[in-house]
Amino acid sequence: MRRFLFLAISMLLLVSCNDYRKIEVSDVSINSLKIKSTTKATLEVKAHVKNPTKKNISLLNAEGMLLKENRDFILFSLADTVTLAPGTDMTVIIPIDGKVVDPIGILSSGLDIKSWNKDNFSVEGAFTVKMGKCVKQRVKINNTPVRTILDYLRK
Repeated sequence: MRRFLFLAISMLLLVSCNDYRKIEVSDVSINSLKIKSTTKATLEVKAHVKNPTKKNISLLNAEGMLLKENRDFILFSLADTVTLAPGTDMTVIIPIDGKVVDPIGILSSGLDIKSWNKDNFSVEGAFTVKMGKCVKQRVKINNTPVRTILDYLRK
């Protein structure tokens, strides 16, 4: 799930006005996982981002569903707006709220997220990004395999 969330956020950073291709994202990891209840948690994803553009880049909204074998698995949303100043080269924390929709699916997948087979997961969601003073861009992802998202971002 953490890889998908990071990749989705990375894609959002890449779909704005101009100069977006210059943005670099690396060193993605889970900073913390805070369990709120048996079905809710906040995941903080840490990523190193270089924004060589002359504009602020903001991830305003992210919401969607992580699907496991085409069944609803985890409902997620961005907990807080993330903004990168122009010309920055820094580590950012991206807070993601998640709610387990299929608790049995978590048990059958195993509690170690790193061991999950990415081929079993897909994403449906929408993300809103703003770069500088440009109009906000909303991007939809419709039942896209996590593997496809990963492959796209690696190019």
